[in-house]
Amino acid sequence: MSDKEQYEKQKLRVYAVVLASSFSMGLSNPFLGVYAARLGASPLELGFFHSFINFSGNIMQVIWGYIADKVRRYKLIVALSMAVSALMWLLILSTDKPMQFVIFVSIQSLFSSAAAPSWTALLGLLVPVDRMGAVLSRINQFSTLGSLAATMLAGAISQLFRGGIQEFHVPFYLSMFTGVAAALFALTISQPKIRAARKLSLSVIRLSALNRDFKALLALSSAYGIAMSMAWPLFTEVVGNEMKLGVYEISILTIASNVTSLITQNWAGEFVDRYGKKIFIVIGRTSFCLYPIIYGFVPRFEAILVTNIALNVISAFLVVALQAYILKVTPEDVRATYVALLNMSMGLCFSLGSLMGGIAANYLIPIMGRWAAIRLLFVIAAVARFFVGVLHSKLREPGE
Repeated sequence: MSDKEQYEKQKLRVYAVVLASSFSMGLSNPFLGVYAARLGASPLELGFFHSFINFSGNIMQVIWGYIADKVRRYKLIVALSMAVSALMWLLILSTDKPMQFVIFVSIQSLFSSAAAPSWTALLGLLVPVDRMGAVLSRINQFSTLGSLAATMLAGAISQLFRGGIQEFHVPFYLSMFTGVAAALFALTISQPKIRAARKLSLSVIRLSALNRDFKALLALSSAYGIAMSMAWPLFTEVVGNEMKLGVYEISILTIASNVTSLITQNWAGEFVDRYGKKIFIVIGRTSFCLYPIIYGFVPRFEAILVTNIALNVISAFLVVALQAYILKVTPEDVRATYVALLNMSMGLCFSLGSLMGGIAANYLIPIMGRWAAIRLLFVIAAVARFFVGVLHSKLREPGE
């Protein structure tokens, strides 16, 4: 059976997993930071929130990836990861203390992180090489569709419990149920055999053993992780405590972003296959410097909405280009380990950047005043994002 025939036979099962998992995440992920702020988290605690989630979600990535490549049971690991992380909601919703909430969500992130390298490796076995961009774009459309539907539902629920804690709790419980459903769907996928497997040891992740293209992506993505995440605690502070947005307003922002991505992804895969991956990675990562500027100097709902819509057009191309680039520069038989290494490195940098942003805000606000400090840090984050984004032009297009 050819790669194309094999994928056509499995694609509905892949779509079911993607829809259910993105629906689960769409009911929870956009609202976690605001919920922490609603519980009374300070700017420093919000820094810990972003830092701990990224640290716990990525510190085990290489081990998860190594285990996945060792046992070759990618779909089973995906299913277990999704099920355990979904059931963690029972523990998360048992507390109303900010730091306990942060700790429980961090533990959930640790379990959910096991799915990422295995899922990427599974897709690498299923997706036809000559249609990689187009197929990944279609998968991303289903992911966006699931997230869009979930966020619309969360927005509707918020109108029933306006201002009450249930506007968060009901979507979070629904996220648990759909996460378990995603795990069950993952078990229905038939995993193809790996075509060329080597004897595996952790020596495959030594820098000297990594290929040139992957090492360049690893270094640039790690640097970008710090530049990207410095602003995250400040975003949450502005949205949750300054603008005081709730589930409904955040749902509107997320829905607008998802609709834009859903439409744009119709062309993203074709463009990436035709014009290459590097150009869209450079443009995408550089353009994100606009977010800190808008949040810092035009903190109005309408301005943020327009910015989200515009940048999500670019983001749709970026996501497909990055996925296709990673699949091109990673060896098939150790792909989960390579992806895990990239995720771990970026996650640790996200953690470091978030912590830096939270600590800097906590130090500067008493000295400079709240808004002056926040704006200064937003400008620093914007410059860092732009500079590191431009450096991605040093990447080599696969196949050149």
